[in-house]
Amino acid sequence: MAEGTTQAPERSRFGSLVFGWLSISGWCVFALYTISMMGLTHDIDAFATRSIRDYEANDGMDEAEAFEKDVQAAPLPRRLGLLGLIVVGAYCFVSAPSGVRVRNLPILVSAAGLLGWATLSLTWSIDTSETTRELIRVAIYTAVAVAMARRFPAKEICLILIFSFLTSILVASIMDVVVGNFRPWQSLHRLQGSLHPNDLGRQALLVAVAAYAYMSVKSERTFWLIVCGLAIVILVLTKSRTSFISLFAGLLMVSMIRVRGYQAVAWLTTLLIIVSFAGLSWQLLSSEIRSSIAGGATLGRKDKAAALTGRFPLWEQALQQADNDLIRGSGFGAFWNNERTKIMGEELEWFPRHAHSAYIEMIVNLGYIGLGLLLVLVLAMLATVLFSSRKTGQVHFTVCTAIIVSEMVYGLTEAAPILPRDQGLFNVILMYALVFSHNASEKPMEGQAAV
Repeated sequence: MAEGTTQAPERSRFGSLVFGWLSISGWCVFALYTISMMGLTHDIDAFATRSIRDYEANDGMDEAEAFEKDVQAAPLPRRLGLLGLIVVGAYCFVSAPSGVRVRNLPILVSAAGLLGWATLSLTWSIDTSETTRELIRVAIYTAVAVAMARRFPAKEICLILIFSFLTSILVASIMDVVVGNFRPWQSLHRLQGSLHPNDLGRQALLVAVAAYAYMSVKSERTFWLIVCGLAIVILVLTKSRTSFISLFAGLLMVSMIRVRGYQAVAWLTTLLIIVSFAGLSWQLLSSEIRSSIAGGATLGRKDKAAALTGRFPLWEQALQQADNDLIRGSGFGAFWNNERTKIMGEELEWFPRHAHSAYIEMIVNLGYIGLGLLLVLVLAMLATVLFSSRKTGQVHFTVCTAIIVSEMVYGLTEAAPILPRDQGLFNVILMYALVFSHNASEKPMEGQAAV
């Protein structure tokens, strides 16, 4: 080596892996985004003292009513969380690289159409103040999502979002232990910590599905195997049945993408044979064995499992009350006001705050027109990532495909994928990540094409 020159210190394997995942600015945005989202969604004080049954009863209605009257009634962590998101968006906006262009016009047009219809619903909304609040929140989320998608390529966006949910589920799970609520040996126990069990299960679902897809990168397989296993254990402990079913849909989607040609036909044929054999075997089993299997399939929960925990009566009531205008809906975010929740709660003996179905939720708020626009958008996203995954072999497209399929299944009995909350923001950011192209920065990473 020539005199006067110095050799750059060699990065450790861990350092190379960490900075191979995200850039320094990516890790900074991940940290602030995660803290902000946890401020918006985690409720350490409430879940340390209240049980899940309190939330399915009338507890918390007074807080919701106060918030409807005055948005300043929102707890300080919520307000700080929203401020943190705005800071994330502002940083990403001013630091976005040049040369970023729109690469997927169908997704952008579909998203604009749905947002436009939601905005137009303000003119006929049954509760204009609630619609206005929800539209403001969606506008903030959209601005943050666009800024992040222009600042980082899609592969980095996926990792930021997955690492954020991974941190969230770890914090919530640790909190369950810290406050002394962790009792998995009890039949009624559901892991929750600082999140609702369904929220925790949903986040664990997305982490598990993404980790399974990332396992195709050989150099990172051990890490993602551990993450996938941990997320599945947390999901099972939440006893969230919808998340558990959606997990299989996501894992199956990843496996189907990895096979080619005649192998895909063989997979589908095998799946049909297994389903047919399972159906025949079910008919031949005794009632005692059926009961045991059903108990396992519902993760040990017996709270009206046959009626999807009261969802069928809820959907029937929601559609009946929205019957006046099912074509255009009641207005974005306007259907579930506090008064209607109380009325329906008296009938159902539990107090829903949304339709527990993304499809029903869209109908009661934005009608069949809104549902149609949503389906066009989702199918445009699915076609984009499925084609890109098969064509390029880039793992983040496989991750997106599995997540979209999982959420389509999850949305059958939960409204979270379309609500302007944590998963809603997650989906909006992921959507705009598919809209923008960062050219050279999106070339396949080493090992990603070996699927």
